[in-house]
Amino acid sequence: MDDVAQFFLLFEEWEVADDAAARAECCLGRTLDAYCEGTGRAPSPGEIDQVRQLRLLAADRLRAIRALAERTRRNARVL
Repeated sequence: MDDVAQFFLLFEEWEVADDAAARAECCLGRTLDAYCEGTGRAPSPGEIDQVRQLRLLAADRLRAIRALAERTRRNARVL
């Protein structure tokens, strides 16, 4: 796979992962707000870990994009 195609694939994977993490973080935040206000339960350790894993996945995809960009930059021909 060429670098351009790989970039777009990685970017799409990052977007999906980042959106999932952001939605989960928002939901966790609402749950925590409700708990702090005395109107809901505390988030479970499993829920917190799931959100953390989603954010780690998104961060991993972003690192892959940065690594590809760096490799491409290093391999670019200079006129």
